[in-house]
Amino acid sequence: MCKCVRNVPINVPTAAITTLQLNKQPLPKQPIPDLKNTAERYLRSLKPLLNESEYNATQKLVYEFIEDENIGSKLHKKLLKKSESNDNWVSDWWLNTAYLGYRAPVIVNSSPGTIGPHIDFKCSNDLYVFAAQLIKAVLDYNDFIKSGKMKQEMSGDVPLDMQPYGMILGTHRRPNKGTDQLIHTDETNHIIIISNNHFFKLCIVNELGLVSENKLVNSIKDIVKRSCVEAKPVGILTGNDRDIWVEDYNLLLDLDMECFTFNEFGTNEIKKIKLSPDSFIQIAMQVTFYKLHGKPPVHYETAALRRFQNARTECIRSTSIESIDFAIVMVSNNLSISKEKKKELMIRAIHMHKQIANKAIIGEGVDRHLYGLKMIAMCDGIDLPKLYKDIGYTKSTYFTLTSSQVPYKSASFMCYGPVVPEGYGCCYNPRPTDILIACSSFKSCGDTSSKKFANILKEVLHNMIKLGSV
Repeated sequence: MCKCVRNVPINVPTAAITTLQLNKQPLPKQPIPDLKNTAERYLRSLKPLLNESEYNATQKLVYEFIEDENIGSKLHKKLLKKSESNDNWVSDWWLNTAYLGYRAPVIVNSSPGTIGPHIDFKCSNDLYVFAAQLIKAVLDYNDFIKSGKMKQEMSGDVPLDMQPYGMILGTHRRPNKGTDQLIHTDETNHIIIISNNHFFKLCIVNELGLVSENKLVNSIKDIVKRSCVEAKPVGILTGNDRDIWVEDYNLLLDLDMECFTFNEFGTNEIKKIKLSPDSFIQIAMQVTFYKLHGKPPVHYETAALRRFQNARTECIRSTSIESIDFAIVMVSNNLSISKEKKKELMIRAIHMHKQIANKAIIGEGVDRHLYGLKMIAMCDGIDLPKLYKDIGYTKSTYFTLTSSQVPYKSASFMCYGPVVPEGYGCCYNPRPTDILIACSSFKSCGDTSSKKFANILKEVLHNMIKLGSV
């Protein structure tokens, strides 16, 4: 039996979905940046993406937008008012539009996958034992979270929001027309196991508490035995209209993944030359994209906002004037550019990325603020300001390179697809002595290649670490 099942409306903050209270220290609200500061950061992010005439037109539009008593200023005041009466001014909108209201298939387009380290099984019993140990570990972890014994995580001396841990298990999105529903339970007594297209409900709690590992092994063996004959697949895609299904089938095949372990060095060597490992890898991606396509990527890196109540993410606009200056000299055949000059440009690019990232992490990014102003206009029935139809906005939010650092101690990595047809997705696990990287693109785009991107990225990482020692 499931208890505390919550069918959550889209306008309810995530913190209200679970009854668990996991934060031992209070957290501040996510701030709303100063409008003029957002405008300046926005314009700076556009310089490497627009030509001079485009930039000048956008600059004029932005300055008009933020003038006192103009539309941007009025929307900003309304946003500030919303923040006063909400624990987080963006979370309900973001949950709706970025997740529950997102209509593209969640596999590839939204939900990431995680690959664990390779394991060799010598016999079928090893597989059953491993499965039981995995289930038991998840159950123990779930108990640990819900016991309230987990220490509050910190970023330096700043406490981080622990509430998302309460949502890891017992949560799913139920398909619904227009906007999905978020379903959550804080307590459950069973799990679902799929074997050979058969679905089994396995109880994991008895009168003594959680079932033992040995009991799980026997149950899994029984499930495998009872599902030895393959059932008819009930997947929603295969049950669809055949013409629609063939389109979806081809889409699933249009994903091109290239995963590799870069074992020449890891975070230890990058720290030795006193540079930020994340910024180092991000700049390497930009050089890679520039070398492949001869233009800057519109680059999105995910920043977590866990230092604020019920907060989610911000966009790090990783492409900068400095990063493209460095990319140009790295792909140039100009022999007159010295290694020292290249190193200088590399350090400037990495430091600029770190500055942009640090601003985003403390809630001083560009995209969520502009998004909030846009949502205020839409909710109040106000005509969408020209800024959101301008080439600067449309071009700088069409992300041709999306990236995330997802660290694991084990040899594991996360992977996901691009967000635009001609884009790349790049997720990485930087470890002390190696970097695990997953690159993706769509096969349907003839201009992109995950394999080429991966090979050039290896080369760029190698060349950059050599520059660091100059």
